[in-house]
Amino acid sequence: MKRARAVQLLEGMLGRVAAAQEWPLTLVDEVHVFGSFARGALEPHDVDVVVEFTSDRKYTLQAVRAMSRGRSSDAVLRQALAAGTRGMQIQFRELEYLRESQIDTTLLWKRGDQLATALDRLNAIQPDPLAGRAEREFMLPAFENLDRWVPKPVRYLLSDWVEAGAVGIQQVQLPDGDIGDSFVRELVDERWSATSPLRRAAAGALAYLEAQGRPLRAVHLQGKDIAEEQTPVFVGIRWRYYSVIHQCLTHFGGLEWLEVPRPTLRQPLVGLLVSVLDRPTLEERPSVA
Repeated sequence: MKRARAVQLLEGMLGRVAAAQEWPLTLVDEVHVFGSFARGALEPHDVDVVVEFTSDRKYTLQAVRAMSRGRSSDAVLRQALAAGTRGMQIQFRELEYLRESQIDTTLLWKRGDQLATALDRLNAIQPDPLAGRAEREFMLPAFENLDRWVPKPVRYLLSDWVEAGAVGIQQVQLPDGDIGDSFVRELVDERWSATSPLRRAAAGALAYLEAQGRPLRAVHLQGKDIAEEQTPVFVGIRWRYYSVIHQCLTHFGGLEWLEVPRPTLRQPLVGLLVSVLDRPTLEERPSVA
């Protein structure tokens, strides 16, 4: 992405936030930028933004409704911030975690600021021809070609576990074949519409696990048990539940976590399979839970 386009995206979002008079944009407290753009790269990989906000009852109800449909709990706010544009990677309520991970952030706007103040901060980030794209931090071979769909905090967490020898991670291709277990297939059809990329992601993950001999009724699928309470295998989509991966693989005795970082209707489906190698070591590693 050209830097001018990145600036245009940020200017648009800051304008919407600063002038916000309607929900959910009125919930936003702070907007920070980080990553390659903040370093001055002339062609940033994308625009990494972290947004802090204060939830309310309406937002909580919307989040619960979204999760029940297999969507991100932050979908409504993400849509309002992006307003149909592409190229921004927005993270929510991750400012403290980014700082703990020693990832620098730059404040652009906070509640009460005028738009002019936010634009001054944005324009103060000078282009640097020597900066190039920010190094893709905390990379593993399994993240190859998927890094833009694996947020930095997630890469940091999983890389730490791999380096400690607690887990192994491999990239796996997910099939488009039908799920053999009719009970599970009907359950997936009830949770998602036939045209939803989340349905395709869930079906692909389950078909893969079934082909590997995993009993599907003992799988925990995107926040819900399929049938049995004891679930050695967990399936997640778009990192909605990444903050509980550690707990699921330790406290709840999980053996595997299969994540589909990028649900899509037409592109090849790829999963990241996290397998426990040393549970006592994993129990001692950092967790965001």
